[in-house]
Amino acid sequence: MDCQTVLEKLIPVQKEIVATDGKWLNLVIMPYRTVNDAVAGLVITLIDITDKKLAQQRERMSKLYAEHVVDTIREPLLILDGNPRVVSANRSFYKTFQISETEIKNTPFFELGHKQWNIPELEKLLKDILPKNNVFENFTMTHEFPNIGLKVLRVTGRRIVDAENSESALILLVIEDITDQG
Repeated sequence: MDCQTVLEKLIPVQKEIVATDGKWLNLVIMPYRTVNDAVAGLVITLIDITDKKLAQQRERMSKLYAEHVVDTIREPLLILDGNPRVVSANRSFYKTFQISETEIKNTPFFELGHKQWNIPELEKLLKDILPKNNVFENFTMTHEFPNIGLKVLRVTGRRIVDAENSESALILLVIEDITDQG
């Protein structure tokens, strides 16, 4: 069917197919032209892309696994890029700080929630300390949040750096509400 279409319309076809042995192949069918520009047949190539497809499946599963782990954590958790802009957050963060997912995606962290996270001590930790040490633990802060009131929070941050691309660092912030403990 594809061969006939290529011959009739003279438009190449490219698609991924699964062979009977389970291998993934990239199929390309192109019209073959002679030196006189006459169509004399077809050129058909098959390239084994099984390793690529398996790597993509592993990557999807790893991403799904990480997303489910993040969403399962009971404490509010934010994932920031190195700028720091919000990449994502877990359900606990949205619930605790009464903010929606659409409000935070790609938002600069210090502008989040009408700048309620613009806290100088936390900014110093994220911009000065974390890039040098890759981690800070148990930073305790007291802050008045417009929607939820005065909170005492214990914040732990970890910078994750890709050894091959240090520009793609991520920051994990775990925020524990310890207001009722003290």
